[in-house]
Amino acid sequence: MSEREHERSVQLALRTDAELGKLFSRLGTRQAPRGRVLTAYRQARRALKGNVADIPVVRGILQELRTTLADVAYNSLVVAERIGTQQATKTLQLYDLPTMPAGMTQITEPYDAWMSTIDGQLAGVLALAAAENEEAILGDDARVGVLSPAPIVREGARWLAFATLVGVTSMMERNAPRDAYVRQAVAAIDERTTDCCLRVHGTTATLRGKFQLAGTPRFADRMHAPPFHWYCRTSVALVRAADADDDLTRRMVDAAGAELDAR
Repeated sequence: MSEREHERSVQLALRTDAELGKLFSRLGTRQAPRGRVLTAYRQARRALKGNVADIPVVRGILQELRTTLADVAYNSLVVAERIGTQQATKTLQLYDLPTMPAGMTQITEPYDAWMSTIDGQLAGVLALAAAENEEAILGDDARVGVLSPAPIVREGARWLAFATLVGVTSMMERNAPRDAYVRQAVAAIDERTTDCCLRVHGTTATLRGKFQLAGTPRFADRMHAPPFHWYCRTSVALVRAADADDDLTRRMVDAAGAELDAR
């Protein structure tokens, strides 16, 4: 029974990994070029071409872009937090533990941080428009312009992962006995999995402790929870401390090691 619970907990974490990948795709990536953020930027860039000298027009285009991005940011964060809370609830139920919510929504700070990045970029575009510097705004064949979706998507992916994992870990910390359970890192293993997440896959940390990170890229050497790097698709599973070194854990570590060896 104990190993089945462990396996089910890991499966729930893997489902969250997959949902994170879907959230990133909805923003827009190289593999998903029709995401909402990429689409909004394409439209704004087309509208600005040849109109940079007309400041009222530029302001209108940028305001429309900001409105779209704000809507994407808020609604995506709501979904991300819900994904994390659902994983935590099902995991706690699996172990017959309480499922008390962690408290009020925790998406305000991620939303503000994401929007700060957006507003900084748009302010830069407006300043360049005042100087009629269309090339710096839109770029050319050799350079990426300031009005680029890449940093906005990257920052958004970070905060979506953050909101998801806050939803997961805050409920686990509130409801699971600290001396009886640990958190286990569960990475989505495929061709896009980073060296960092392959090396942390299967390792554990206490409910309020930190994971030790050795691979690259990584934000820090020790972190409480994912995201461990940009576009991180790793979640955490709740595991009985007594099961932290069981056969399933060894298989997880071996699978990650095999992927590392194959690269």
